[in-house]
Amino acid sequence: MRGIWKLNLAAGIALFLAAAAASSAAVIVTVQSESLSQSSSVSSGFFDVYLSTTGTGNGNIQAWQTRVNIDPGSASGMTLGTPAVTDAAPSVRSMLLGTDTGFTTPLGGSVPNSATQVSAEQDIASSVALDGVTGAGLMRVPFTLAANAHGTYTLDLSTDSNTGTVLVNSTPAVIPFTAVNGTITVSVPEPASFGAGLLAIGLLSHRRRRAS
Repeated sequence: MRGIWKLNLAAGIALFLAAAAASSAAVIVTVQSESLSQSSSVSSGFFDVYLSTTGTGNGNIQAWQTRVNIDPGSASGMTLGTPAVTDAAPSVRSMLLGTDTGFTTPLGGSVPNSATQVSAEQDIASSVALDGVTGAGLMRVPFTLAANAHGTYTLDLSTDSNTGTVLVNSTPAVIPFTAVNGTITVSVPEPASFGAGLLAIGLLSHRRRRAS
């Protein structure tokens, strides 16, 4: 009887630990954020949409689709380009989900790419285990900023179940995830002459106070 009790206790602890590990599991899809300085000429850059996980018990991924829109309340002057496969350049993304085989943009016929909306999808040849994935690139989106454009551009990750971001495992079943929107912030640099003028005014005031 005591042996059975010990076995039940051990089984209970194992189930508890497994449940705790599963509860800490999470899949996150993030749109990269950047801070830039305003340019007097047309400038360009890119942002990545990437996947990360925490904990264990996240299963695998077999296919995905994603869509990003510039929020209508954003500043003007940004134009999105055609998405491409995200490379694994150092300090950008740490890994890829399989190869670029099956990468398609835009996703479906009803979600065309435009100046303010882009999308892509991929069927992965062999499912990829999600535990330990940190910064796996889904798509890289180039953008162009008009001359003197500045302000905050909010990049919304669509979670629409049909035309938005969807992750699917090998079952196949939809994988729950947390969406993290991104922002491109373009600031206006302080003119050097303005700062020098303030310094000159300060020195002049100081001299006048000393003279009086």
